[in-house]
Amino acid sequence: MQQSFFHRKNILNFLICVFPLSFIFGNLITNIEIILISLLGIFIYKKDVFLFENKQTIIILFTFFLLLIFSTTLYHNFNLNSPQVIKSILFMRYFIFFLVLSTVIKNQDLNFKYLSLTCFLITIFLSIDIIFQFYVGVNLFGFNQHINHNSSIFREELIAGGYIQRFSLIGLIFLAFISNKLNKILLYMTLSIVILGIGIFLSGNRMPFILFLFSIFISLIFIKKYRTTIFISCSSLLIFLMIFLNNNNVVKKKYISFFENSIYIAKILRDEIKNDFEENNVINKPGSGHGVIFASAIHTWLEKPILGRGIKSFGITCKKNQFVFLPGKTKYEGKKNRICAPHPHNYYLEILNDTGLVGVILLLIFIILTTIKNINFYKEKKFEYRIINYILILTLFIELTPLRSSGSFFSTNNASFIFFLLGIIINLQKTKKYY
Repeated sequence: MQQSFFHRKNILNFLICVFPLSFIFGNLITNIEIILISLLGIFIYKKDVFLFENKQTIIILFTFFLLLIFSTTLYHNFNLNSPQVIKSILFMRYFIFFLVLSTVIKNQDLNFKYLSLTCFLITIFLSIDIIFQFYVGVNLFGFNQHINHNSSIFREELIAGGYIQRFSLIGLIFLAFISNKLNKILLYMTLSIVILGIGIFLSGNRMPFILFLFSIFISLIFIKKYRTTIFISCSSLLIFLMIFLNNNNVVKKKYISFFENSIYIAKILRDEIKNDFEENNVINKPGSGHGVIFASAIHTWLEKPILGRGIKSFGITCKKNQFVFLPGKTKYEGKKNRICAPHPHNYYLEILNDTGLVGVILLLIFIILTTIKNINFYKEKKFEYRIINYILILTLFIELTPLRSSGSFFSTNNASFIFFLLGIIINLQKTKKYY
């Protein structure tokens, strides 16, 4: 007998499937979704949420969360009223969120088809909207483009390309679900990949575009069934890019500067490792500033390398160390070649600063053990099992690429996405029912 939509499990399934949509409406809605999913999940599954089979793996992750609280509390002299200590405790909500999602997957109660459909519709719409905004000057809702950026419905937040890059691969799973019912699946997948790629490219977000291309090239190697489709998509996308860049010097210079700055960052990190970057006069050279921030983050981490200083500590520490940057001026106060920022703009440098080497090791061990458990998934007969497993792990791998610039690991946007993926992946090998 088919369950009513208002059945508790159907409501929970609906909340999870529309979870990607919450990122568009901001942190408040995302946090509300996390709370609703967590509370409803505990109400439905009760103690089963806390009775997990992968005990050792879960304990490692739980230890990471406890370490974050301990490091923060220790650095703030066990002042439980400290805003940072409170933040570290509240961050535990992502662990509960993770447990609920893993329980939903374990009980085979998530409809992957609807989740992928949500991601597909949103990312395709955003890509089309960005393309329209680029050529017309306003998007479909009348929002103006920003200088060198087309942010679609995100308006002042220049994150549209990053959003599409994150959720586009999950959206493409939807086409795999309907492959047996749609004769023109290859054509639609080719068009979808090209539209998504152009959308990210025209958004002005360079790192997401590079990551999208990287993920498509990796897929070309591992997904044999769609290898021809992916090859045609990549070729079409690259032809578009060559034509576009030859006719748009502004965007061409942006991408040239991106690669030049990447080389510049590598040189800065090399000098920092050799302990002579602080004495070099390179601070006034052009670039995004990420290289100097990375060097500053390495410097602050080495002061507390084992346990770090607690959640979001880099911004506080660099100011105490007098890493002061004065925008628009030629002089820099404080230590030479050091710059302050709210966070280090790299997940691993931030985790090193906040939880030390112990925290990074714990998190990496957890992620490695979680993904290894899904290797046997490739032996399943049904292609849908393999494609879900592959896409989710690839999306996680791309998100956690060490050398990329990023937002704060502990921000609502990033933490929600990462633990959303991990919550689904950890029990994915048990899934026999995907829609």
